[in-house]
Amino acid sequence: MTEWVGPTLVEHKVTTKVGKEVVARLGFPRPSDKAYGEWACDFQLLGWKDSRIHVAYGTDGLQPLLIAADAIRRWLGRMRSVPPTDLPYEFVFPRYMPISYGLKFHRGLCELLDAEIRKKERQLTRRFARRAKGNKKSSKSNK
Repeated sequence: MTEWVGPTLVEHKVTTKVGKEVVARLGFPRPSDKAYGEWACDFQLLGWKDSRIHVAYGTDGLQPLLIAADAIRRWLGRMRSVPPTDLPYEFVFPRYMPISYGLKFHRGLCELLDAEIRKKERQLTRRFARRAKGNKKSSKSNK
C-alpha cells in the first residue's frame, strides 16, 4: 500500500541533487491489529523506491516510533544524493541509541556520548570566554 491515510506525526520533504522530491512520513504510534498489547507505527518514504508504507512494531507506544524514525534516518542516509537543506534530516529523525545489546552496552554508549558532549561544551565555553575577553579589551582601547 502506498496511499497514506492515517494521521501524520512528522512529514519532512527532501529534494535530491537531481531535483527529485522525497517525502518522509512518520505516523502516530497506535495499538497493533496483529497482537494484543503490541503497538505499531507507520512510516514511508514517498518518492523513493516503491514508496510502500512500512510498519514498525513494539511493546509500547514509544518503541515502534523510535524504530520507525531510525529506519527513515537510515534510508535517507543511504540516499547519498540528498544535499544539505535548511533543516537536515538528522535533526528531524535523530539517531536511536540501541538497548537491544543489553543495559551495560547501552549505558556505555550513553557515557561515551555524555563525555563527548561535556568536551564540546568545555570547548565552546572557553571560546566564548576568549571572545568576551577580547571584546572587553577592544571596547577599552576604543575609549
